[in-house]
Amino acid sequence: MLPEIEGARISTFPWNAFVFKQVLEYYDGPRLLLQRSRAGQLYLAWWNDAEGAVDRWIYLPVGESRLHDILSGRLTVLDALRDPEDGSLVVVDVDVGTSAVIQSIVTTAAALPQDLLPLEYSRLNIPFPEEFASGPTRERVHRLDVRIDGKVGETSADVVSRLVGNIQRLLDAIGQAVLTTPTSQGPVPNYIKQQTRLNLVGTYAGSLGLHLETDIQDNLMGDSLARSSLEGLFGLLEGDQSVLQSAEYQRFWSSRVAANYKNLLSTVETSSQAASLFWNQHGGEEIQEFKITPDFAKNQKRMVETITKENLHLEGIFEAGNIRTRWFRFLARGYSESFGGRILRTSTIDVNHISLGYPCRVIVEPNLQVNQAIGEEKTTYTFLSVETMNWDVIAASQPPTQE
Repeated sequence: MLPEIEGARISTFPWNAFVFKQVLEYYDGPRLLLQRSRAGQLYLAWWNDAEGAVDRWIYLPVGESRLHDILSGRLTVLDALRDPEDGSLVVVDVDVGTSAVIQSIVTTAAALPQDLLPLEYSRLNIPFPEEFASGPTRERVHRLDVRIDGKVGETSADVVSRLVGNIQRLLDAIGQAVLTTPTSQGPVPNYIKQQTRLNLVGTYAGSLGLHLETDIQDNLMGDSLARSSLEGLFGLLEGDQSVLQSAEYQRFWSSRVAANYKNLLSTVETSSQAASLFWNQHGGEEIQEFKITPDFAKNQKRMVETITKENLHLEGIFEAGNIRTRWFRFLARGYSESFGGRILRTSTIDVNHISLGYPCRVIVEPNLQVNQAIGEEKTTYTFLSVETMNWDVIAASQPPTQE
């Protein structure tokens, strides 16, 4: 008689039906199965024991990333069973003759007979089945999978939403920098955002992950703004300081790209959870992968701040201000919009001697801020220096207004 298993006996399966079944190991019968339920959940099923006409199987729910780790041997079989992604296993007793399920029990590895569990250092070495390879659902589109290191039920929804929002806004900003003159004020034009948009097409079956795809397809030459934006994203992640300071990346640092990139890095750093990006590009033979760890995010953000430390030198007049709050609005020569910002209390600038309407030369530091909840972008400015000017100097030249 098969040993009793402690756990919660369930009257129905956790799956409604299997739409795929593949035998991964066979020895006097199937010993390791890979199956997918109609709902999309993947299961690795180990043959565990037998008694007469009854076979006992251990079903482990897995996501695609965890499945890669187990089949490739990066994760031992025993560790996978002891630490399932959703916290539990399912033990299933099956009638060999009829394939009817006799009982199924939700349990843990600790409740199983230890002499029937895999050896401590047992690892698999099985190629990942082609049928489960992650690929785009449409021709000539790009697939971006985002996986967060964390268990289901233990990661804040806010972290997930901010991370995905950061990635989308960064792709929008890169797309603008690639296609046209980058800006730091106002929204990214809709015609650009339509070309860099990602759509949610699925989720990881047993772990924290999302399958995203570009909304538009590559043209017949294999090009698109979506591809260029994804190339820019992975270029930022993989580049060291010498690469990121090269002429190729200068157009990024003069725009909103830097601010959105730092927001993405800040989300990973503050959440203390790594995020892995997998890019399956149309026409590409391999999946490009990058893991953003909290330490990487911290160091990369510091490097970007060093590269992008560029202030604006403006000439014009102060058209409004409040001495108490130290907030002023500056109308710069050559610009159609005013620059509103504060003078830091630690600054040596004497706000009491700022005269409205009198020509000045200022140095301001731009700060692009993103409302994480709604994605709205706003640029504020900090006045670092104020110097009065002569009227003759301010009127000497009138460059065309910048839009």
